[in-house]
Amino acid sequence: MSYPGNKHQWFGPVSYAQHGDDLMTLNLFYLIGNRQPFYLDLGAHHPTELSNTRLLYEKGCRGVNVEANPMNMEAFRKERPEDRNVNVGVGPVAGSGTFFMYSDTGGRNTFSAEEVETLKGIMKVQREMALPIVTLAEIIGQYCPTFPDFISCDIEGLDFDVLSSFPDTLRASVVCVETRRHETQRMTVMMERKGYFLYCRMGENLFFVHNEHQGKVY
Repeated sequence: MSYPGNKHQWFGPVSYAQHGDDLMTLNLFYLIGNRQPFYLDLGAHHPTELSNTRLLYEKGCRGVNVEANPMNMEAFRKERPEDRNVNVGVGPVAGSGTFFMYSDTGGRNTFSAEEVETLKGIMKVQREMALPIVTLAEIIGQYCPTFPDFISCDIEGLDFDVLSSFPDTLRASVVCVETRRHETQRMTVMMERKGYFLYCRMGENLFFVHNEHQGKVY
């Protein structure tokens, strides 16, 4: 028998994210006082499966989904028609790059040769594609009508390089970024320099909150 949820569950009984990251996101914005955050999902992968922003979409929020794999874009157009869905890669420098694909629609596909090296003997690249790459600044400038309140960054090995290369001050209230455990300190130091404090880790992701909201989330 399906579980319909309980009226006292603030954000409902459903999570689409890998580690419940979407519930943490809603919780933080609830505490901050923003019930309709505008999001930017970098490396969005799929509109529903393992999505950090699907639940936000269902709660009435809207944003921009950026996914390099052209084979995933039709699903975004069908399932997230009120979002802006952008089919480009994200990198610290604009241009083009080799997209290493482990499967046609998988979430581990990457532009990072270093990431491919770490997965040798575990996963095998099935094919490679040359795809366009734009910077975070270009994405925000071209596709976001306002600076995003929430940034979800899951770009398989390039997360630190992309966030650290942003030339201006990040103004998102909350940033969720995939960070391997051995890179936690490096990511934290960089984000602290940009005006954020580490709130928590959920699985493979770190949550950073802008310093201006510290008194609201504790």
